[in-house]
Amino acid sequence: SFLINRFTFGARPGETQKLAESADKNVFENWVNAQVSRVNVEPQKLVSSIESLKSTKMTNEQILRKYAPSDYKDKTYDEFPASAAGAVDELVLQKVLRAAYSENQFQEVIADFWFNHFNVDANFADVRFFVTTHERDAIRANMFGKFEDMLIAVSKSPALMRYFGQNNSQKGRGVENFSREVLELYTM
Repeated sequence: SFLINRFTFGARPGETQKLAESADKNVFENWVNAQVSRVNVEPQKLVSSIESLKSTKMTNEQILRKYAPSDYKDKTYDEFPASAAGAVDELVLQKVLRAAYSENQFQEVIADFWFNHFNVDANFADVRFFVTTHERDAIRANMFGKFEDMLIAVSKSPALMRYFGQNNSQKGRGVENFSREVLELYTM
């Protein structure tokens, strides 16, 4: 039970008992190896549910066209219509579905860890339109690779750039917020 709770978001009904009753003396070692190597096939119901969430496969440009008002750069958070939250709502639902039903729970725990580490506030200005690709392309794509690669991908993420005001920086006059975060939080 302790092992399952450390590697997952918690044991599913019957999971601890199933492992404990197994005749295989290496059952826990095999379970951990399967989690770490991500060899478990995801249930088709989970795959279908995630695929039905259209924004999880969209580019930033597609998300902007579908969810953002044409004058989104001039709006504050309170001025966005409710429909602007669509991509973030789908991202949250996708994360909950994966956390509850994925056979690769360790992968989801790691994705959640890095998403929290390189956190952006989806309620901050227009960041909401870029969070999906931040999680998918910068974090999930690099979470089991080299930290340097992930840090570079996250640094180029439009969500993080907007969150720290990097999209307003000018050549020779960068915004110090992101540099400070890299030094103080991300790499220390």
